Amino acid sequence: MTELERTLTNSLTALEQELTATQEAHTKTLEEHSQAIHRLQQNMCRIETEQQQSAQHLQHLSDIHTSLEPLLSRLSAILNDK
Repeated sequence: MTELERTLTNSLTALEQELTATQEAHTKTLEEHSQAIHRLQQNMCRIETEQQQSAQHLQHLSDIHTSLEPLLSRLSAILNDK
């Protein structure tokens, strides 16, 4: 093997190792991003569920208010008559 061939082989080997290391680093970063996205999706689902539950509770309270409002009006009228 000539000196030129040896130099080229060494350069290409070093370049291959560098590219492999870079690719592995990028793969790890992508996996971390994928995991972060998955956690965010889970959190969004949890928040959506909590929002639905809150909306149901608010609707329930609104229904209670609506059903009690006539009674409160009558009680207020009775108290004002005294």
